[in-house]
Amino acid sequence: MIDTALEFISKVLNTELQNAYHSDEQQVTLGHVGSESITTPLVISLLSIEEESVTRNVTFKRQSSGNRPLSQPDDHVNLYVILAINKALDYSSGLDVLSSARRFIINNPIHDARTHAMFPKHLLNLTLEVHNLSLDTQSRVWQSLGQSYLPSIVIKIRVVSNPESRITTPKSTIT
Repeated sequence: MIDTALEFISKVLNTELQNAYHSDEQQVTLGHVGSESITTPLVISLLSIEEESVTRNVTFKRQSSGNRPLSQPDDHVNLYVILAINKALDYSSGLDVLSSARRFIINNPIHDARTHAMFPKHLLNLTLEVHNLSLDTQSRVWQSLGQSYLPSIVIKIRVVSNPESRITTPKSTIT
C-alpha cells in the first residue's frame, strides 16, 4: 500500500511538472534525498509512517446476512514524505520547480478514482497537505537524513486503503 501510494503520487506530480515546464524529461524521483544517482530536479522520500489512531479506535465491522463476506474497517495511514530539490540542480531552478510542486499539492489535495482514471484499485483515496515543521524539527530531520539542508517541503499523505482487499469469509455462526 505504501509503495503504491508513493509511486502514484510521484507519477502524478511528475506528469504535472512535465506539463508545466513543457518537458519530456522526468521531474520527480522516488528515492533517497541526496542520492548521487538521482538526476531529476526533485526527489520524494518517505520520512515517517503513522497509523491514523482516531479511525483505529473505532471497532466496527460491516456484516451482512447470509454468506456475504465480513470486512474490516478501512485502513487509514498517514505518510510523511519530504519533497526536496536535487543538490546538483541550479538553486534558482530548483526553487522554481519546488514552488510549482507545492502549488500543485495545495490546489489538488484529493486523489481518487474520480480524479484519476488510473488510480490504484486497492486504495480508496489519497489526501495531500503541506505539513509545516519548525526550524528545530527541520534541523533534526536533515540530521537524521545525514544530509546538509536542501530546500524542501514536507507533505502529509493520508492513505485510505480499499477494504475489499481484506475481505474474509466469516466462520459458521453459533446457534
